[in-house]
Amino acid sequence: MTTEKSQIRNEVKQRLSKLYNKSVFSESILEKLSRHELFCQCLQSNKPADNMLMGYAEIQDEPPLLAYLFQTLPNGFVLPRIEGNDICPVLVRVSDELVNVPPYGIRELRNELATKPERRVNVEQLALVIVPGLAFDKRCNRLGRGRGYYDRFLKTLPQTAKKIALAYDTQFIDSIPTNEYDIPVDYVITESRIVAAY
Repeated sequence: MTTEKSQIRNEVKQRLSKLYNKSVFSESILEKLSRHELFCQCLQSNKPADNMLMGYAEIQDEPPLLAYLFQTLPNGFVLPRIEGNDICPVLVRVSDELVNVPPYGIRELRNELATKPERRVNVEQLALVIVPGLAFDKRCNRLGRGRGYYDRFLKTLPQTAKKIALAYDTQFIDSIPTNEYDIPVDYVITESRIVAAY
């Protein structure tokens, strides 16, 4: 299965490298996200501390989610922070609080802020988690980049927390091999459609 997953990763990376019109496709994806019921519920919540949205800082071949979230959620939102082998959710308020963290250069909350208790977020507070991924199938199974951070993290979420992934159509394949560690998302939003797991 590991070899098969590696082959899928390589194939999808090649597809992404040849993808044109990413900015147009990204605009369509983010527009669909903005109208999605789960996203709107987080924006309109009367109890924001118990109905938090978690996003992520995208890398080069992903839709530009981070700037969109800062624009749409001026009071802040949750981002992942890698601590050891785990993802820890932390509250971010403005883009100046983020730094590029090696080895991948992904933006995370600065150390001096991330250690403050008021910035730590309990997974029970999360209503919606926007999840990155490299490949997806029609059952909303996801294939990450191979480190397993999100597979471990998604297992800790309460059943009430919903999961949405953003992807380009070219990231879809017929079937992703899965095991007991793989957690599907509830929806995948692409430039042309919204795929539901149920």
